[in-house]
Formats: sequence, C-alpha cells, structure tokens
Amino acid sequence: MNPRNLFIAGGVILALVLAVFLLLPKDPGPLGGTGMVGAETRIDFGADSSDGRNSEGDNQGADSSAAGTSVIGPRTGILENDDRSGTGRRFRADGQSGSGRNGTASRSGDDLGSDDSTENRDRSSPSTRRGPGRSGQNSRGGSSGSGSGAVPEGMVRVSGEIVVENIPEAGPTLSGQLQIGVSQGSRSISVNNGRFATNISKSASIRFFSAVLEGKPARVISPTTSVAASAARSIRVVVRYDALAMLHLLSAETGESLTDVEVLRAKDYARSSLAHPGWVLPQDSRIVSDESPVALDGRIGLIGSAVAIHARAVGYEWKRVTVDLVDGGERELTLQRSGALNLIFVGDSEREGVMLRLRGVGANGAPHLEVPVMAGTTQLVEGILPGSWIVSLEKGHWAHQPEVFDEIEFDLVVDDLIDLQLEIPLDDEERVDVAGSVFIPSGWYLNVFSVRLRPIGPGSDPIHDTVVIHSTTMESEEGAGGTLWYWGPISMKQGTYGILVLPIGYGDVFEVGEEGLLDVYIELPAPVDITVQAMLADGSGIATPSLIRWAPVHPPGVPGAGAVPVGPGDNGYFEFQVPIGAVMLSCSDVAYRPKHQIEQVTIGGDNSFTMLLEPAMGMHLYLEEQGTSVPWDLSWHPTIQAQGHDGTVVTRGRTGVGYRILVSEPGLYEVDIGQLPGFLPVEPFPVNILASEVIEIVVEIQSQ
Repeated sequence: MNPRNLFIAGGVILALVLAVFLLLPKDPGPLGGTGMVGAETRIDFGADSSDGRNSEGDNQGADSSAAGTSVIGPRTGILENDDRSGTGRRFRADGQSGSGRNGTASRSGDDLGSDDSTENRDRSSPSTRRGPGRSGQNSRGGSSGSGSGAVPEGMVRVSGEIVVENIPEAGPTLSGQLQIGVSQGSRSISVNNGRFATNISKSASIRFFSAVLEGKPARVISPTTSVAASAARSIRVVVRYDALAMLHLLSAETGESLTDVEVLRAKDYARSSLAHPGWVLPQDSRIVSDESPVALDGRIGLIGSAVAIHARAVGYEWKRVTVDLVDGGERELTLQRSGALNLIFVGDSEREGVMLRLRGVGANGAPHLEVPVMAGTTQLVEGILPGSWIVSLEKGHWAHQPEVFDEIEFDLVVDDLIDLQLEIPLDDEERVDVAGSVFIPSGWYLNVFSVRLRPIGPGSDPIHDTVVIHSTTMESEEGAGGTLWYWGPISMKQGTYGILVLPIGYGDVFEVGEEGLLDVYIELPAPVDITVQAMLADGSGIATPSLIRWAPVHPPGVPGAGAVPVGPGDNGYFEFQVPIGAVMLSCSDVAYRPKHQIEQVTIGGDNSFTMLLEPAMGMHLYLEEQGTSVPWDLSWHPTIQAQGHDGTVVTRGRTGVGYRILVSEPGLYEVDIGQLPGFLPVEPFPVNILASEVIEIVVEIQSQ
C-alpha cells in the first residue's frame, strides 16, 4: 500500500478514537441492573415531634436505682431479679436475646423487592396503578438503570456507595434496592456491588429511607436529613440491619396477608391519638404498598420509641397502633371488613375551625374521628366499621361543650358507600378589636417573649381561637424601671380570655365585650434570683436530679402554660430567675419520687430553698411479643393493688416504650394489665417491690 494512503488512514482512525473519547459521558452510571422505577406520589418529609428515643419527651434512661430486669409470661409467680446486660438490650430468663418473629427477619423484605412494589402511589390516580406482571416505569425521567448516556439537561447524576454499620467490608459485595425520597416523591433504585446512581432534578432534594440488600431489610442511619442534589453526586449511605420495623396487615376473617395497604402518620396529636385518622392531610407522612408487610422506614417520618400510626387495606378498617421505630421488629394488625362515607360539605366556605366528628351511637368521650373541614369540598372517608354512627359538624373542643352545626345518624354495613351532605352555617359571630400592653421590669433575661391569649369558659375553642403574639412584632418604649411593649389591635370574639406572658407563665384574666377592649394591661413582677438545693430526704447527702421545673402560682381561672425546666449546677444546686410571689417548684426525675412544693419569693429575702427528695421505688413495665418491643398505647392502663399493706400508687404513666409506676411503700403488689386489644389476656402477676428500687419487668404478650 502507498505510504501516503497509510498515513491518511492512520489519521482517520486516530480522529475517530479521539471523537469517541470526547463524546463519552464522564459518569458511567451504575453497574448493571435495569432499576426501573414507578410513578411517584407526594409525601411530607417534615420534622416529627419525636426526639429519636422517647416520643413523649420524658427521660427514659436507665434508673440509677433499678435492680435489674425480670421476664413475665402469661402465668408466673413472684418475680426474681435478673442481671441486666451492659449493652442496654433486655435478656430473657433463658439467657437468649430478643429476636424477630420466628427468629429471623426473612419476611421483612417483601415490600422492598426489585420491582416497583415499594413505591408510594396515589391510588386515586389511574396512571399510578400497576397491573399484574407490569414492570415499573419512571414517570419523572430518572432511572437507576445501567444506561451510560449523557445526563439530561436540568438534572444531575446522584451516585454513591452503601456501607453497613460495623460491617464495612460487606458494602462492595451488596446488591438490592435503595428506597429514596426525591423532593415530594418516593421511589426505589438499584444497588449493584455496593453502589447506586440515578438522575434527579438539579433543584431537587433527596432523602435516603431504607434498603433491602441481599434479601435483608435495613434502615438508613446516615444521612437522616434531606441532601441537595448538587451535594449528592458522590455520597456515602450508612445502613443498619437490625432495627427496621415491619408491619403485617392481616385479614381478621382469613388470617391472610392483605394487599393494597396504606400506613399513615398524622402529625397532629389530636388525630394521631384517635382510632381513625380521617383522610390524608398535606402534613401527614404516608406509605402505600401493593402488599403486606410494610417497612416502616424513613417514609413514615423520623424514628421514635413510641410512635402512633394508622394502617388499613382497601376495603378494610383503619386501625391505630403504637410502634417502636428504634428497636424495630415485626408487628401484626388484624383488620375487619369496612364501609365508607362520601361527605359533601356546603355552606360558608370561609369559616374556619369547623371540625368533622364521628362517634358511635351512645358512645361517650373522645370521638372516633376528628378532622378540620371547609365548605365547598368533598371527602371520602374509608375504613369505617359496620354499625350505627353519628357524624357531626362542630365548633370548639369536643370535651368543652362544643357548638353543633349539623349532625346525621346513619347505619353502615360492610362494603357500603353512603353519601352524606353536611352544612357549615354562615359565620355570624361578631369580632371586635382588642389591644394591650406588657410591662417588662428591668432585670429580666428575656431577649424574646410572647403573649398568649386563650379563650376560657363553656363553649370556648382554645385550640383554634388562641392567639400568640411574639415580641418581635410589637413596638416598645423604654421607661423608668423597664420596657413597655404594645400589641394589637387584633380581631377577636367576645368572651373571657386568659393572658399569659411566656415563657415565664405569668398571667391574668380579662373580658372582651361588644365594644371591644383596647387597654389590656399586664405587668410582669420584678425578677428575683433564687437557689434550690436538692437533698436526700433521709439526710444522707445531696440529690442529683437531671432537672427541676418551676411555674408561678396562677390566680383562679388563669390557664396554665406548663412549667419552666432548669438544669442543675454543681452539687445539686439549681440557680434561676422567678417573678416575685408564690412559685411552684417540682421534680419528676426517674430516680426520685415526684415532689411539688410552693415557695414564697420576696425582694430582699433569703430566697434559698431546699427540696427534699426520696429515691423512687416501683416498677417499669415493658411489653414484648416474640422479641419485638410493643410500646404501651395511650389507652392502656394497668391496675396495681397492694397485697397485705397500705402502699398506694404515687405516680404512673408512659415513658418511652414502657409504663412506669411508682409506689409509696415496699412490699408485694398484684399487677393486672388486662386484655390489650389485639392480644390474648395476661393473667395478673405479683411483683415484690424493694425500698428505693425500680425494677424493670418484661411482660410477654401474644397476638390473638
């Protein structure tokens, strides 16, 4: 061949190689796998009130006086103390640590498989439903597949590695699915050889919820907050195998696992504490799955030790359950067939604070369901058990003689759908102008404060009609001895109100008439520095509670605001500011009996006080089913009876996953937890309480 031709051919080949090199994408994408994902739905990723261990805000830490842990079966004799492991895990009398149902978690990963069954989908949208055998499609354009094309315009390549806590060497070998949240949606992406990748919008944020790796479910423990897409081009996701809570939804008729299931976590306490959540609100967290079991991962909100959720399946009732998202484990719910209501709301579309409430005929106490409503809307309420019901529109708290606007009594049967129309009347309540001022004497360490105006008396609605005015919105003027702050005018209903200056909690009462009120005045008393010394009541030394609380003693009728917590200084001393006058001091530390005392604080007085504390004695009850922690529900209250002595219950209540009972005297007590809904009855059992000790007791329960 002519040398000239060879030279030309070589140049062409070199140019082609260079062009291919330049056109290839920099990011090769994930290694293998199709990784198809399905349609997304909206999920709220807002913060939860849970603190990660104790959802009730109380300290659950180990009692310094606790003697050990005991295990109770359905029928036992007097408890014997057991050594407690230094790891914090409870051990049974046979020396075995708690395990999941049937000793494994093999059932746990069914809802996080390699197809699109893990996605949150809105069943009301036909485009999001998946028929049998249909592979998932990505409605947002993102894909976890192995394609190596260029990243689409406006998107960014998010990639990273999976690391298993305490098993770092396992990461590069793992394959499976990673559940993520993108902005307001949820989907699963493929994991291959410990790595993952997908395209998402540059403006989006991403959260990592859970994973199923080699068939084992795992919870993401880092990162636990949203990450901007631009900061997630190479990210390290740490997972833990042993703490993912799984919820099994079963038919009460057949015992079979249910399909088309939904789990809802209501963010407001009122709805989360009721039997039925109503319908999904924008702030709620929600998981929708084709089948049970459901992994209660990050899609349900932040973790906590005692978290109330609601669950249902299509055609079945809503049921409330309290779960432990920290220790995880497997829980079962059996559901009954149900009916539904189609509610049409007419009338005044601008009226606020109207509540829909559902009650059983003849039922007393809290309603079965409570949801705020507005006219001009229609709502489908599913998961209502057959029976006789009353649905109503009301204004005001259900326990405070609410005003009833409309109500309908009806009978519901299985699979029935009833149309009901309810009317919200015109808001003809006149509102008047209210304004006032607050005087803050010099010496108070208040950078910011607020004024709370709360209606009181029969028929009042403290939830919706309370007004809080922050100092940052007020005008002020310096004067002799302090600062005068002005608020208002604001529009309020006529009636009686309590006014509080927060966080101090000092308050008064005033009346708003038909002419309004423009001179509401409250003066905070002068501050006084006081000291409180915590001592053991038997004179043996100082006491060391983690905190004490204080609150001004309120005049009759003034609503309270809780107590102000104060942390300790050295040697059991507490130093803080209070207003002149009567002050309530209290201590509710887990290591001591509750103590409350009123002290009179004066200008120029000694203002040094002593709080005598006695070590706590009693029991801390925990429930478990086959190794899974079962948190105490709000509605479960054990009874305790002294045997052969005059001991009484000093205090009781939920703390984290357990239930704490303190007693006045040592000795033998009989504890009866009764029949907890959904579980077999547990026979009453005796507990021997020793002086100055709090014993931890694990009660074994069994699902019906």
